[in-house]
Amino acid sequence: EGLTGCGVVRNLGVASTVVSEGDRLPLAAVVGASYTRPFGIWQGTLAQTGTFLVPESRLIGDAAVEFGIEWLRVFGGYHFGRGTAGAATVGGSVAVGPVRATYAFLPGRALEDLHRVALSYRFGTVSHSSP
Repeated sequence: EGLTGCGVVRNLGVASTVVSEGDRLPLAAVVGASYTRPFGIWQGTLAQTGTFLVPESRLIGDAAVEFGIEWLRVFGGYHFGRGTAGAATVGGSVAVGPVRATYAFLPGRALEDLHRVALSYRFGTVSHSSP
């Protein structure tokens, strides 16, 4: 619950390429923030990320809404930015203990539909303290 921030650099390696092509993947810097609020046993999250593609000097934004309970979530998002506006994202995730599996479907991005699958692991525990 509350505000969370993140940052990541993508495709930093010198040999990062698409498997079937020789073109390098573009270096990208990503920053994001999300706000989660509980509603009884339910949780709602609003999220915003910005991806800066370094070779193209282009900023792409994403906004998303996520809703669910601790172990099961569904989400939808919207992609906006110069030349990429209007793409939607839908998906969901399931958690078992500290492991979460996430699936997202991004229709019609770039050349074809994109399916994204991720596994994550939460180290430690989340503690909620009263002031």
